[in-house]
Amino acid sequence: MLAEFIAGVPLGVQIVFLILGFVFLMKGADWFVDGASALSKKMGIPSVIIGLTVVAFGTSLPEAAVSVTAAINGSSGISIGNVVGSNLFNLLVVAGSSAIFSAVSVNKQIIKKDFPYSIIVYNKDRCFILCEAIGTTEDSIVQYDDFFIRALDNAVLKYVENT
Repeated sequence: MLAEFIAGVPLGVQIVFLILGFVFLMKGADWFVDGASALSKKMGIPSVIIGLTVVAFGTSLPEAAVSVTAAINGSSGISIGNVVGSNLFNLLVVAGSSAIFSAVSVNKQIIKKDFPYSIIVYNKDRCFILCEAIGTTEDSIVQYDDFFIRALDNAVLKYVENT
């Protein structure tokens, strides 16, 4: 319904609305940051805490909006892709870019426990998406998911016990 409406609008009007949307987005972000800073000063909260919170909201809200909109429209694949893609981007690109400019120290516990766990979960999600893409029944996906969670818990527990 929305796509039909947009298709009927001339391209020039669409471009004007796109530019206006960016302008309103930037102005709204300015108001949000100014309001958060003023509120933090009134409440005596350090500006570093407010800054980190604003950054967290600023990076998470667009993804949440896309996921919620996709879920409402029945496009669960977009929601899953948004979550997986965002996490991969944050892990690989952001951490990798940081490592280019300065050495990043990593705790041995993270390398031994958390990193393998995240790789396993990522691959489990890939298998889950593949099962959905090839059209297996929902019951088989649930059984696979239940089996995988049990196997993963056992593997992680044995791995942690042995290290």
